[in-house]
Amino acid sequence: MVTEVIRELDIKPNGIYIDCTLGLAGHSIAISKATTPQPRIIGLEVDEEAIEQAKINVKNNMANIKILKESFLNLESSIQPSITASGVDGVLIDLGISSLQLNSAKKGFSFKMNSPLDMRFDTQEKLTAEYIVNNYSFKKLYQILKTFGEEKSAKNIATHIINSRPIKTTLQLSQIIINVKGENKRKLLHPATKTFQALRIAVNQELERLPTVLNSATKILRSGGRLVIISYHSLEDRIVKNFIGHEKSKCICDPKIPVCVCHHKPRLKTTGKNFYKPTNEEINRNFSSRSAILRVAEKL
Repeated sequence: MVTEVIRELDIKPNGIYIDCTLGLAGHSIAISKATTPQPRIIGLEVDEEAIEQAKINVKNNMANIKILKESFLNLESSIQPSITASGVDGVLIDLGISSLQLNSAKKGFSFKMNSPLDMRFDTQEKLTAEYIVNNYSFKKLYQILKTFGEEKSAKNIATHIINSRPIKTTLQLSQIIINVKGENKRKLLHPATKTFQALRIAVNQELERLPTVLNSATKILRSGGRLVIISYHSLEDRIVKNFIGHEKSKCICDPKIPVCVCHHKPRLKTTGKNFYKPTNEEINRNFSSRSAILRVAEKL
């Protein structure tokens, strides 16, 4: 959703923008080319393979794109104090998984190739999908699949995983799920899609960390600065929607209380529509974008 990102960030000449999920730098390059004089961009990324490719991709734009090997959890501390103090003009958070990560034979995000069950964005982290699959109790496995994957067959899949241990590869896990759910070729989603999503979320603590990132991004925005978030499933989008709703509310008291006592000060306001979806043209060009939801808020 590059067009929507550029429009909703409202790029300013010489402005400062943070790309919290740099990936291959597609959005950063587009932001860089949006105005003249060019804005200054700081991109955060933890995936070393993605960083190396991003450096190649931004080679002609390096003067105004700075790449940091940092988690977006360290957003405030990784940015220069002078920038944090004055505030930035925009923050972009794209919560999708990149094609490089999905197609990597090492990372284990895909159920279409035989890879180790890793699923870490940051290889410095210790928890892997293999550890979860082979060591978690039935109860914990079931909760992960049901909560993070919204998988209707969570109970049966968790049972078959435990009975099939040890499980070492993505294809081995994928086949176990196919054996449980069957292989319906008429459906768009592969039978293992929701299970792999759930494991990836659990490994990287994506939902637990998202509110922290949203709060940090809001803090470093200057007045009038824009926060743009792209999510790809209902669990992420619900957190983003609730965060924006909370931060634009003048009162967060219990509705049963007759008089406001919270003295809550809103930090954000919404602009334009509540959310944006990719166009049919983009979906036809990039089918994986079909589930994307973009929300935007402006700092008061």
